[in-house]
Amino acid sequence: MEIRKILLIHPPFPKNLEHGTISRFGRNLYPPLGLCYVAATLEKEGYKVKIIDSFAENNSLNKIVQQCVSYQPDIIGITSFTGNFNLSVDLGSRLRKVGFLVVFGGVHPSLKPYESLQRKAADYVVVGEGEPTVVELLDALSKNRDLSTVKGIAYLDGNKIKINQPRKLLENLNILPFPALHLVDLTIYKPSSVTYKNKPVFSVITSRGCPYDCSFCLSKKIWGGICRKWSVQHIIYQIDMLVKKYSAKEIAFVDDNFAVDHKWVEEFCKMLIAKKMTITWSCFTRVDNVNERILRIMKQAGCYRVLFGIESLEQTDLDFLNKMTTLKQIENAMRLTKKVGLETTTHYILGLPNENPQKVKKLVKKISAFRSEFVKFNLMTPYPGTKLYDKIISGKFGKIEDNMDFYDTLFPAFIPNGYTSKKDLMITRDQAYRQYYLRIGYVIQMLGSLRCFDDAKRLFRIARQLFASNTKHKLLAANITS
Repeated sequence: MEIRKILLIHPPFPKNLEHGTISRFGRNLYPPLGLCYVAATLEKEGYKVKIIDSFAENNSLNKIVQQCVSYQPDIIGITSFTGNFNLSVDLGSRLRKVGFLVVFGGVHPSLKPYESLQRKAADYVVVGEGEPTVVELLDALSKNRDLSTVKGIAYLDGNKIKINQPRKLLENLNILPFPALHLVDLTIYKPSSVTYKNKPVFSVITSRGCPYDCSFCLSKKIWGGICRKWSVQHIIYQIDMLVKKYSAKEIAFVDDNFAVDHKWVEEFCKMLIAKKMTITWSCFTRVDNVNERILRIMKQAGCYRVLFGIESLEQTDLDFLNKMTTLKQIENAMRLTKKVGLETTTHYILGLPNENPQKVKKLVKKISAFRSEFVKFNLMTPYPGTKLYDKIISGKFGKIEDNMDFYDTLFPAFIPNGYTSKKDLMITRDQAYRQYYLRIGYVIQMLGSLRCFDDAKRLFRIARQLFASNTKHKLLAANITS
């Protein structure tokens, strides 16, 4: 069969469909870069590609099926993560019944290819890094070649499920074309009001993988525990393209760990400075990957905020999560970031084993001493395939949620023994936000940061969202029944 017309789908998150915009309030909404990289690779090979981002558009399954029938692709690719896997299975099953060939990809299908095929949701599963595998798979299907030779896939062979040998990761990420942003409607993507300084904001990823092995993270399972970087020149060229083509004024680097390679970061910052690229940017990194020198050059190059995944201020919790960080490293990173004059957003995990509402109140008091501009409280989510899941599944530490629709850090997928219910945990999370943001010290800190009229406008925008977000979180908690 000849395959030339491809449709790629980013399915919605079921809780978004259930709760509407409430569950997405205050969250960044960026184009699906992984899908855009796959689309760009397919276009480079001569395929006609269309992307439906129903995650952003929040379309129902019925509407997605209608869009597929209207477009009539030769094959459909669906990317999926744990939280929308059940919904993706439903979608894939419906599309196969209509007569479409379906390929699954993404984190959850890569870890559970057998399950994806066993549930009759897909004809093929791309396991791991998608770009080279999907090109070879489509070529094999078009030429009717033996699929057993295609590395990195699982597939249905009659009633049998076959899983091929894994494919090696790309050694040189520079061979990948820039993500196909022209295939998505950029007007539907919006950053959270608290996460940007200037608009338009575009997300960019400079690496794949992370050398660390946090027990709650799937990065090592997917990327093999190594960090591969695009070249500095490639990323600079990509940013320049975003500025010239889309008038980008700010970049949100969405790497797992932006500052893991100091030599790369220094070269990148020096090139930004040399080219006089006056964009603002932010990045996510670890507390043990920064020092005063690297923070200063980042600031000189336009960085204004660093996001740290701190997770906890109890060493026993950090050890349980295999963070490989210490309280001293956390304090040092926060002190240096403030000394240099960078904003911080700090992420913490609530719902850890041995936690209860009283401990959370004490945690927030400790957090307040760091004077972070923003904090985010994520609910502990034991994703299948992680070491955390293997620890939690025994039931020793609390009750795990069977329904994967809850597997998103906004919703409770695990209830520790110190809580009575999901609602109890969500209420505690909401109280933690109020305890942090409604302090008189926080208000004085933020007012004291005003330097110009633009700062005042930004602070008003942030205050408005924080107030609205608090209201939305209350509504979410009220909708949780157990």
